[in-house]
Amino acid sequence: MCGIFGYTGNKLASDLLLQGLGRLEYRGYVSAGLATVSENGELEHLKSGGKLSNLIKLIGTEPLTGNCGIGHTRWATHGEPNDLNAHPHGNSSADLFTVHNGIVENYFDLKEMLVKEGHNFLSETDSEVIPHLISHFIEKGFGLEKAIQQTASAIKGSNTVAAIHSKNPGEIIAFRVGNAGGLTIGIGIDEMFISSDLPALAEHTNTVHFLASGQVALVNSNGVNFTDLDGNKVNLETHTIEKNTLFAEKDGFDHFMLKEIMDQPESSMSSLRGRLRFSPYSVLVPEVPLTSKQAQEIKRVVLLGMGSSLHAAQLGALYLEKFARIPAVAEDSSEFRYRNPVIDKSTLVIAVGQSGETADTLEAMNHAKKYNAKIISVANVEGSQATRIAEGTE
Repeated sequence: MCGIFGYTGNKLASDLLLQGLGRLEYRGYVSAGLATVSENGELEHLKSGGKLSNLIKLIGTEPLTGNCGIGHTRWATHGEPNDLNAHPHGNSSADLFTVHNGIVENYFDLKEMLVKEGHNFLSETDSEVIPHLISHFIEKGFGLEKAIQQTASAIKGSNTVAAIHSKNPGEIIAFRVGNAGGLTIGIGIDEMFISSDLPALAEHTNTVHFLASGQVALVNSNGVNFTDLDGNKVNLETHTIEKNTLFAEKDGFDHFMLKEIMDQPESSMSSLRGRLRFSPYSVLVPEVPLTSKQAQEIKRVVLLGMGSSLHAAQLGALYLEKFARIPAVAEDSSEFRYRNPVIDKSTLVIAVGQSGETADTLEAMNHAKKYNAKIISVANVEGSQATRIAEGTE
């Protein structure tokens, strides 16, 4: 899981990119980097291994100009965590930079082809094939937009990518294929943003679009246009999100994990506040659109999660069986769809996650949906992909 943030407008991009990455640092601690492009097409980039604070110190001595840019916080998959493997990655001519979240499953074959064509690779990552592949299609005569669409179709796996090019100053082109984590487009006044998660946008706007799999966003300071991977225009719904930045701040804690542990009592009380009635006893959950008849038809509950979310799911399964007396089991999302689980329309699936963007949990939800299971999401981020897949969200 990595974090992507982008900005285009009339302000200094690097300041806003660092601020956005600060709110996304929980998505990746091992390196961070920025690339910006000025109005005259000058591309600059800086990146550093380690925490975001290392990059902030570096930019203090080597400031970036430009009012359009992309930034990245990395959680390593391919290649060790160091300066060289940090994003953004560029092409051989350094006139194009990209940031990436996901895994390019066919990167070895693509890299082999590109090396034979004379492309020079600098890192050990799968991500670096993306800017080189875009250049490959540009060299074949495609324009930038079409080259990016071709690249999105050529790479295998679940991937989210954002790119800037010196010949298109002021423009960010992004795409999403599969469930590699979300990408939200934030709408400002004479400025636009892109972000992996909503909290990073909270200070700037609460009017957003959610990019879905198989879609491309062409973003400039005046707005955004959407297409599918074939270049056909797509119209996306505009959402207005309630502003809430509380869970995006470390509030003096050393890291987000410690903050979330210490937040648990207050978070539990907040989630129950206004929902419990004791005379007569009832529980109010208007976000879950289950009728009394549908609830009575549920014969089994499957709770999905990974990491600490799986631990919460295990506790939830215990309480469901103890108090509701209904069969319940907690499953690791990453294993769920591979073992042909027994689920049908009488099964309630509860997907648990902090961001609502964990790829394996999203895939497990989609798998359950094929069997007509009822699906509820428990997530911290309103509007996240998990909340959009689910029939109800809490």
